[in-house]
Amino acid sequence: MPISIRKIYSNQTIDIRHEAIWPDKKKEFCILEDDKNGTHFGLYKQEELISIISLFMRENKARIRKMATKPAYQNKGFGSKLICHSISYLELRNVNYIYLFSRKKAQMFYEKFGFLSEGDYFKKENILYIKMYKTIIDIKS
Repeated sequence: MPISIRKIYSNQTIDIRHEAIWPDKKKEFCILEDDKNGTHFGLYKQEELISIISLFMRENKARIRKMATKPAYQNKGFGSKLICHSISYLELRNVNYIYLFSRKKAQMFYEKFGFLSEGDYFKKENILYIKMYKTIIDIKS
């Protein structure tokens, strides 16, 4: 089962965002205003796009948004491969601070990759979220 991670266009993220994150909302709800400014990756199993992530970089900081895997492929390690790829990609671009807003149920997933929680839980669309961050230390200096 060949797996590949490729850069994709933002419009290729919408179906998986809709199916995995907001299935009870309209597809338009899954489009981010700044999608055109992001870097988007897709994980393909053979030629099927099954997992996506969107990265938004500004100077040496990056925000991860709308990471999602098709429900049939969740809990099989595909999201882990995609987050590892994304962290490496950001490190190569001298990003030293990565943050995201995680659903409470996904918090432990991000902790496996060194993300720490910051602040209190908050609700969006009746779902609990928390800010998480990861600092990357430049050991070259």
